[in-house]
Amino acid sequence: MSSNPIFSASQSCPFCSPAALSDRVLVVGWERTKVKATNRTFEVGLSLPSNKVPAGGSWHEAARNVVYMLFLGLESARHAIADLVEFEPEKAERTIVILISELEAYRFLSSQFTEEHEVHHERIMLRDSEYRHLVPELCRSVKAGRDSEKAGTESHEPRQVSLWEPAWRLLPELKERYQAAMGSIIL
Repeated sequence: MSSNPIFSASQSCPFCSPAALSDRVLVVGWERTKVKATNRTFEVGLSLPSNKVPAGGSWHEAARNVVYMLFLGLESARHAIADLVEFEPEKAERTIVILISELEAYRFLSSQFTEEHEVHHERIMLRDSEYRHLVPELCRSVKAGRDSEKAGTESHEPRQVSLWEPAWRLLPELKERYQAAMGSIIL
């Protein structure tokens, strides 16, 4: 019987100790719960025969609930990126990738939940001011980062790929999704 070269039988993984995991367990547990809920919503919506209507409504309602759960997951992922990624160009790129999908889900859900006092509508509308601040600020940050990087390079040096380039290339799509979801243009 071979022994584990990293840990002896009396040792446990230092990364799995309660002290090492702290708050991260709550985040991972919450994310797993949302994924399971989304999967269950999707399964229920798709597993019904076409002539059966689920107790909570139609398959349209089930699909709408799946998009809502995915929206919540995207929002949580964006907040996690903000907390966990420190390198600004990577943080910007990852945030933009998430926002592209999140804004599309927001646009869809805004058109689906239109009753003003309905819980989903109220929760969706809470994001409006956050998007109106976050997206233009993110675009300015990427532009400023790319411009400062360009200003710091000499013209006789070999051209290197900008650290901000991946985020920069995503900006047109982000601006398009933002305009579709929010009805305003980012300059």
